[in-house]
Amino acid sequence: MISLAVGRVSCAVGGIDGFLVMTNLEEMSNASSDTGYNRIPPNYSDRLSRSRREISFRSDIDIETEMTISFLDACKGGKKNIEVNKKEFCTVCTGSGKNFDVCPDCKGTGIEKTVRKGIFGKENIPCQKCGGSRKIAVSSCPRCKGSGSTEALCTVELNIPAGIDDGQTLVVRGQGNVNVANRSYGDLRVLIKVTEHPVFRRNEYDIHVDVPVSEEQCRKGGQIKVPCIHGDIIMSLPENTKYKTVFRLKGKGIMKLNQTEQGDEFVRIVAADSAKFNEK
Repeated sequence: MISLAVGRVSCAVGGIDGFLVMTNLEEMSNASSDTGYNRIPPNYSDRLSRSRREISFRSDIDIETEMTISFLDACKGGKKNIEVNKKEFCTVCTGSGKNFDVCPDCKGTGIEKTVRKGIFGKENIPCQKCGGSRKIAVSSCPRCKGSGSTEALCTVELNIPAGIDDGQTLVVRGQGNVNVANRSYGDLRVLIKVTEHPVFRRNEYDIHVDVPVSEEQCRKGGQIKVPCIHGDIIMSLPENTKYKTVFRLKGKGIMKLNQTEQGDEFVRIVAADSAKFNEK
């Protein structure tokens, strides 16, 4: 399993506060190459031996939602909050679905009688009616109507990993709906949508940008300002540079998921009045 980020969650009902592990569903699922997201680092290939059944969507307890982030947020990563309506254990009955009252037989002691055991010993016999629990179910829980769960609005803080791409999914383990029967939780799956940027274009982990330059500057060369995702830099332009010439800025692209390596930025020189020039 590919671990991408860690986050925290706070819930409006139930007081849940725990750590979340996020994974990339598209990569885990070994998505087809035409999606553009089947880019699993080789050193993680041994972690993908789990069956598809383990990561399949469970409609009864898993939650699917979407989050739209900016182009630069996808490149750099960062923290984002998302609100999710989910089922939590009922705060009144704690998931039992029942309304309890004091056992009328033992009067809440849980003991039916005490008998002597040996010369000095004593033994408490549990109440037969409540089984020693001191309480008995008298009706369904008035809050959850016997289901054991209620709706709650939760705020989940996600750590968006640098390099995430449009259409990829963060799987937050244990933050789906509660499964009352086995006292467990499903997963929260957040589909990431990335908005376009007016200047930068993305190809895998590389950035492409057009830089408008005058004819005179191309002829004489010199220093030009180049936009990068982490801030503008100054690049030396050689003399007699022709339009459509592409320069490669190594390591100025996007951080690769689960790696310390970055992609590159490719700078294309275009005419000063053709800032939106695109080579066909």
